[in-house]
Amino acid sequence: MLEIVHDLAPGAQLYFATGFGSEASMANNILQLANQGCKVVVDDVGHLLAPVFQDGLVAQAVDQVAGAGVLYFSSAANSGNLSSLSSGTWEGNFVSGGTFDADTVHSFGSSLTNQLTVSSGNLLSLQWSDAWGASSNDYDLCALSADETQVLQCSTEVQDGAGTPLEFLLPGAPAGVKLIVLNFEGQAAPRFLHLATNRGRLQFATSGETNGHSAAVGALSVAAVNVATAGGGAFVGGGSNPVESFSSDGPRRIFYNATGSPITPGNFLATGGTVRQKPDIAAADGIATTLPPGGLNPFFGTSAAAPHAAAIAALMLDANPAATPAQIRQAFAASSLDIMAPGVDRDSGYGIVDAVEAIDALTSGSGGCLAGPTTACLLNGRFQVDVAWTDFQAVTRAANVAAAGTSDSALFFFGNNVNNWEFLIKAINGCALNNKNWIFFAAATNVGYAVTVTDTQSGGPPKVYNNPVGNLAQAVADINAFSCP
Repeated sequence: MLEIVHDLAPGAQLYFATGFGSEASMANNILQLANQGCKVVVDDVGHLLAPVFQDGLVAQAVDQVAGAGVLYFSSAANSGNLSSLSSGTWEGNFVSGGTFDADTVHSFGSSLTNQLTVSSGNLLSLQWSDAWGASSNDYDLCALSADETQVLQCSTEVQDGAGTPLEFLLPGAPAGVKLIVLNFEGQAAPRFLHLATNRGRLQFATSGETNGHSAAVGALSVAAVNVATAGGGAFVGGGSNPVESFSSDGPRRIFYNATGSPITPGNFLATGGTVRQKPDIAAADGIATTLPPGGLNPFFGTSAAAPHAAAIAALMLDANPAATPAQIRQAFAASSLDIMAPGVDRDSGYGIVDAVEAIDALTSGSGGCLAGPTTACLLNGRFQVDVAWTDFQAVTRAANVAAAGTSDSALFFFGNNVNNWEFLIKAINGCALNNKNWIFFAAATNVGYAVTVTDTQSGGPPKVYNNPVGNLAQAVADINAFSCP
């Protein structure tokens, strides 16, 4: 990874700290890198048992250094995606499908079991939407033989109020086993489930694999695109440069703040929590290295893509040392080459990063924010506004800007009808009154949405406002949104 960074940004100083070991150790090493003055940090490490629905120790460290001005890049992981029919993940609400012994068994729709069609040899894990370390809903995960006559292995940890919402099966489950999710004695409240095979493949699969610190607000999660699809030239976008079939997809639904407090109290199912658009961007893999052939030469995976994006960020900082993380993020959003589904998508985010285009976007931007079809800029470009909306089938899309004729306000529309304006937002300079910039917005809708407002001048973490699916939107008047000047 450092070799890739050096190839693209040969003048950059290089530092290294391991991400292996415990989550606490990796979190501390992230903080140490920032303390040593690193402005760009990149990793390709995933902790298989880290929280999925809540920011764990590493994600919190990522957000901490990002808030201090560090650009943090992380590989989206290599566990497959639904678009390539390679997903090894199932996410959705618990649905009662009958009984298994004394327990209630989950229904995957047309089956009570979910077959492991391709084995990775890694842990198989189940998480659900309870706060980490505070679960009182007891779910279990079991593996049955292919003919469903034998119970091969079960994970039956007790969740009694101080439990972790996690069950996992030891590595080595072969292809063909059938996985079942059990609600212990039918007493657990329905929760949103995340069943992961960690690079395996499932008979019934969904999107939503990317998780952990790669899905942190402060992280730029990077998907992989095979450089061979460029044919020896430049990427051209669209369907010609799809993400790798193993590249993990999003989005990531989060139900709890890092403290364990619920984001949508009382709603822990598919219409609750908040949705983060992950991955954020994509970059090349399948590249040559100096290692012997057959090892990491060529080097495939999101592990190769993430340092490409990080190195481009280093070049951007070289072109404009005063650029804030928010400005660089917006330059990526404005300049990346669109691939996969049109617009921002669950597989590649904004698309493939391009060094020349990203630097041009950064150096030509005004006020830190670059307006686009899905991005509005307020108060002379200081505040960047992005809105994602979620329909009643739990599909999340970027909202489009309908009108942004002033520096103070903008209108967005959801879906395809440009004449159906649904969301109004404005920013007010209230510095003379309480030393704050104010954010006001209102919407005429009951679909879910997440509003992300970024202060491109301060470079601090963005403010995110959420409305759950099915909830009639309420007006928001945040007069303490951002500090002055």
